[in-house]
Amino acid sequence: MVTIKIQSQSDVIRAYLETLGFNSDKAQKSALKLEQLFDNTIKNGEEIIAELDKRLLGAARKVWPLSEYESEQLVALFKLIYLINEGAQRWGDVVFYDEDVSEDLRKAMISHSISQAPNYSFVQMQPQKIEPVSPKNWLKRLLHFSSKKAS
Repeated sequence: MVTIKIQSQSDVIRAYLETLGFNSDKAQKSALKLEQLFDNTIKNGEEIIAELDKRLLGAARKVWPLSEYESEQLVALFKLIYLINEGAQRWGDVVFYDEDVSEDLRKAMISHSISQAPNYSFVQMQPQKIEPVSPKNWLKRLLHFSSKKAS
């Protein structure tokens, strides 16, 4: 198990980036840049993570503007596809800024998209007519099938 020593806002951001596939050096450099975007009022690690997730949600909404996913689902999908495509090496930390999403990133995200099934609904089932089994018809079908095979 890896132990991460968190002493500052930058350490929280670095740990977050490492979970997205950034190597230590790249995560440290990106964490210093991202830290400048935050207010000094954010001190709690949970608030920092929420802010980073909010930024990823903004990028995800640019990729899937008509998605019916909940915010948490959309962020999770974005993170998953980002990891699968080795996003840290390909695109780096650009997804955390308010810039437009690159066409390469958009294509990669859309090509791996998971479509959501429609919501279920309960409906009263109508009575069905059940026809009795007729052994004569069954025997005729069986004999008819064997006579075709013999010819």
